[in-house]
Amino acid sequence: MATCVVVLAQANRWSEPYDKGVKAFEAGKYADAVQFLERAVAADPKAAPNKIIEGVFRTDYFPYYYLALAYAELGQWDKAAQNLDKARPTLTRQQTAKFNETESKIKLAMSTPSTPPRNPAFDNGMRQAEAALGARNYDAAIRQLDQLRSLDANEYARAGLGAKREEAVKGYGGQLADEGRALVQNGRFNDAKGRLVLAEQTLPGQKAVADALGEIRRREDDYRTHKAAAQAEFDRKSYSAARDRLQQAQQAQPELFAAENLGARLNEAATLAARGATATPPVNATNGTPTPPGNTPSNASNTTPDPKVLDAQRDVRTAADLIRQGKYAEADAAYASAAKADPNNQDAAAAVARASKFKSLRDRGVEGSKSKTGAAAAQQALVDARNVDPDRFAREGLTAILDRVTKSTGDDPLQVTLRHGLLALLNGRAQESIAILEPAASLDGSKAASLHAYLGVAYATQALSAPKPEDRTRLKDKAVEQFRIAATAEPGYQLSNRIVSPAIIKIYESSR
Repeated sequence: MATCVVVLAQANRWSEPYDKGVKAFEAGKYADAVQFLERAVAADPKAAPNKIIEGVFRTDYFPYYYLALAYAELGQWDKAAQNLDKARPTLTRQQTAKFNETESKIKLAMSTPSTPPRNPAFDNGMRQAEAALGARNYDAAIRQLDQLRSLDANEYARAGLGAKREEAVKGYGGQLADEGRALVQNGRFNDAKGRLVLAEQTLPGQKAVADALGEIRRREDDYRTHKAAAQAEFDRKSYSAARDRLQQAQQAQPELFAAENLGARLNEAATLAARGATATPPVNATNGTPTPPGNTPSNASNTTPDPKVLDAQRDVRTAADLIRQGKYAEADAAYASAAKADPNNQDAAAAVARASKFKSLRDRGVEGSKSKTGAAAAQQALVDARNVDPDRFAREGLTAILDRVTKSTGDDPLQVTLRHGLLALLNGRAQESIAILEPAASLDGSKAASLHAYLGVAYATQALSAPKPEDRTRLKDKAVEQFRIAATAEPGYQLSNRIVSPAIIKIYESSR
């Protein structure tokens, strides 16, 4: 009786997990099947047909056959092959066909070079790209997909991510076009132009983009026409006509009108027209010198200037000289002194506010650049600081820090610089565009045709509006120099006639 109890206990140790393993295999639960079958083999490694369970009860016991099949389904080819060899002596006629099929599959898999496991960073990047696409954040999806292509170009192609990128490009181009047209309808032409140009670069050939850019170009042409006519009327001392022309220029392109500070000129024309001014300007009651139009003293009897006002004016002039020397700390102190002496001095107040904003953004960006997790916020703070004061940004050596942070976010510093420089140019801020593009152009030599070409456009824009002939010549020479570098870097390079005026394209063509 004791012997029977021992034999029965041993049989139960292999038969129960074996039965569960076979059922798990037939249900397609291969990992579970392996677990149960390995327990059965550990209890009794001897496979056999009609193996006694207890008394007269028997069952076929083929654990190695099922282990081989289960491991093959799991792709664990070495273990599958080992179990096939063990199963071979015990095969039944019914098992032979499946055995041969599995053996062929194992041989093929083991003869094929194994594909190295994919970089976990690639899988994580794919999930981020998919999430960005799902959220219609197409710009982020494009950047993420470009990073994946740089990380592993072969895996990028195998995963078919090129099609995903095309989907993101189409979505982003459409988004930019919609935003640009909405901005045109709201009268924000400079912002609209930036969006539309980026839409054209992202997804060329959109008719809606071409139409909207054409509308902006027409308004800019009208603006320049009315502005030039206003100056001609001023020269003829026809102030009513000058006022009307300036008002038309303001209606055509209010943002350019404000950027070029023509509001003061319009007030002057309106004042002179209301007075019925003649060619002889009013005379200063204090010293008998002509008073500039629109600046007739409100109280001619007040002949003693306020000493604090004079001190403030002196400090403003000193600060301007210090800025030309690159001495920004001293200039900040001089402007602060001027603002304290004369709170009504608008130049001092604006300079103090500008310096304060610049330093706050600069400090935030520099501090954030020291942390890997704060790279994106640091990049934005530094870009904003450059927009506030591009000359100071370059002189304080912040360009290198911004480039380093930009690289850490996966963006191309050159492309980011070009984008911001182009946006400043399109928004009528040619000097700001020069301050952004020039440091990058000097570092990059003659490799980037677009960067040098649009730096040349910024110089040419200034040349066409410079009041002095010598300034026009100097700025045009600088434009031609940049245009020649661009043409050398990329023979056949063309400026876009959608965003560059015919006069500047003519200078570009002649420089080649």
